[in-house]
Amino acid sequence: MNAAQRKYHISKHFVELKELGYIYSSMGKINGLERRAHAFMERCCNEDISEATQERQERKFIAEAIELFGGQLPKGFMLNGDPRGYTLKLDDTAYSRDPRDPNHMPVTYTDMGGYGILAPDFN
Repeated sequence: MNAAQRKYHISKHFVELKELGYIYSSMGKINGLERRAHAFMERCCNEDISEATQERQERKFIAEAIELFGGQLPKGFMLNGDPRGYTLKLDDTAYSRDPRDPNHMPVTYTDMGGYGILAPDFN
C-alpha cells in the first residue's frame, strides 16, 4: 500500500469510527487501547494469569472503550481473547451481511470470520 492509499484507508476508517460514536480527533487513542489489550491477551496465553485478574483487566479495557465512544459501546462490541488477531472487534452476528441493509457491518475492515476490526493496522 502506498502513502496515498494508506491515507485514504485511514480516513475512511476514521469516518466509520466517528459514525459509531468515537469522540477523538485521531486514531491514536483507539490504537493505543488495541495495543495494550492485545498485549494483555497475549500474556494471558503465555503466562499463568488468574481468571480474576483477567476479568478485572478486561473490565478496565471495556471502560476505556466506553470512554472512547462517548459513554456507550458500539453495538456488538467485543474483546477478542485470541492473540492471533485484533482484540477490539464488532461481533458480526449483531449486523446484517447485506450491504444494502441499514443494519450492515459499519466498518469496512473485517477479519476472516466476519468480525469488524475497530483498530486495524494500516502499515
